[in-house]
Amino acid sequence: MNQLEEKIEKYKAAMELIKYYNDNLRRSVSDFILAHTILFAFILTKVFDREARPSFSFLIVSIFGFFLCIVWYGSATRFRAHRDLRFAQARAAEPEGWGLITGIGKDFSDGKEVSLGEKKYKMDWLSREIDRRDVKLLTWGFAFIYLLIIWKNIHAIF
Repeated sequence: MNQLEEKIEKYKAAMELIKYYNDNLRRSVSDFILAHTILFAFILTKVFDREARPSFSFLIVSIFGFFLCIVWYGSATRFRAHRDLRFAQARAAEPEGWGLITGIGKDFSDGKEVSLGEKKYKMDWLSREIDRRDVKLLTWGFAFIYLLIIWKNIHAIF
C-alpha cells in the first residue's frame, strides 16, 4: 500500500467515525427530548393550572428534569468533542487537492464565500451559530423551564 492509499484509508476511517458520533449525537438529542416531553406532559398539565396547588412531587420531578438537562448537556458535548476530533483527523488524512473537509469545505464551514464552477456558496452566521450552540440552546431552554416550575412550586416544601 502506497502513502496515498494509506491516507485515503485513514480518511475513510475518520469519516466513518464522524458518521458514528453524529448518529450518537442525534440519537442522544432525540432520546432526551422524548424524556423531557414525557416529564413536561406530566408536570405542565398541573403546575400551571390555576386551581392546582403547588405540589412536592412536581417540585421533585422538576428538580429531576433540571439535572437531566445537565446530563444531556454533558452527553451531547462529549459526542460533539469526539466528532470534532474525528474531523481534525479526517482533515489531516484528506489527500491534497480534495477540498472536501479542508480548503473549500473548511472555508464554507467558517462562513467564507466559496466558489464551485460559476456558483458561489456561503453559510450565513445564524446557521453557523445555531450549529455550534444547538445543544446549549435546547438543554438550557429546558433547564430554564424547569427552574420556573421549581420557583413556582418551591413553597410546597415549606
